[in-house]
Amino acid sequence: MLPFDYISLGLVSRVEGRRFNDMELFQICTALLTGGQETTTSLLTNVVWRLLEVPERWERLKAEPHLVENVIEESLRFDPPINSHFRTSLCPVQMHGAQLPERSKLMFSMMGANRDPDIFPDPDSFVMDRPLNQVKRHLSFGYGVHFCLGAPIARLEAQVGLRKLVERLPHLRLTGSPERINSWIYWGQRELPVAWD
Repeated sequence: MLPFDYISLGLVSRVEGRRFNDMELFQICTALLTGGQETTTSLLTNVVWRLLEVPERWERLKAEPHLVENVIEESLRFDPPINSHFRTSLCPVQMHGAQLPERSKLMFSMMGANRDPDIFPDPDSFVMDRPLNQVKRHLSFGYGVHFCLGAPIARLEAQVGLRKLVERLPHLRLTGSPERINSWIYWGQRELPVAWD
């Protein structure tokens, strides 16, 4: 008997009577083993970049540190560390007039979904005090059975990290343009040039 863990569970689980194939197991293992590295780094660099690109935002957060959670969630909505996810349809499905057969490969953009004006008023603006009950409707951690297992720790790491940056480096500022990660899946900064006094 294997000990309980998500990888072992994947080896023995069935979805509608079918076991995961090798590629599906590989994708699950990759997501579990690497999910919190690149994404948490991107979350932190994205939020710091958005705050420093408009210095008044950084100053406001220093004056109103109770906004840290709102700012983290707004950053997740506005700049999700992973822009796109892939899914496979389990049955034929109709989308916007197109018939997609079973096992179709689908890609969707969280960045697009997170800018839905029916859900988020003024969706193309970074709003530091967007109400939590509204901003937490973003899809940056997925949804339903695909919701990220690491979401609670990612949120905690980002909140603690941002609070500590504001406390310890209150005069943090950009010194140049950031360099984005060259990827159509990941959305983050490869380099974020900053300085402090």
